[in-house]
Amino acid sequence: MSSWAIGLAYFIPSFILVAGMIDDLRTQKVHNWLFLTCLSIALVFVLVVKGFSALPYSLLGMLCALACFLPFVLIGFFGAGDMKLYMAFGLATDWNTAFQVFVLSIFWGAAFGIVKSVISGNFFNIFRKLRGKNVEKIDREGVLKIPYTVALLLGWFTFVSFGVVA
Repeated sequence: MSSWAIGLAYFIPSFILVAGMIDDLRTQKVHNWLFLTCLSIALVFVLVVKGFSALPYSLLGMLCALACFLPFVLIGFFGAGDMKLYMAFGLATDWNTAFQVFVLSIFWGAAFGIVKSVISGNFFNIFRKLRGKNVEKIDREGVLKIPYTVALLLGWFTFVSFGVVA
């Protein structure tokens, strides 16, 4: 790939995740119009820059993103908007990148969850409850509700810092 194509290989996935994060932070959801826009941009990027021969690998990236997120969406850990945005990201990359970034985002999400539960005071209440002490009701919704698009973006930045984009 030429240097401008390599630059786009970093820029397009970054753009998708940054746009999703901004939408998520502003409205607490990822809108369908943004998903369709990002999906279109990713498809044009793959076809124009990487070529038609790269399309199967990009589609595998999209399916990998779906496979990683769907179980968590079904049990309510992630929103469907996060999954759809990540599918656009997967289309712009490949299955290996999508999987590795997802794993890294799990670590970032866990770190955010722990920090938020410590700040809210629920972290220590969980341990007291496990030890059988009487505590006030734990706000489970508040502990688990974090903008996951931030964790996805940080997972991508971690991957770019230590991995290779192809």
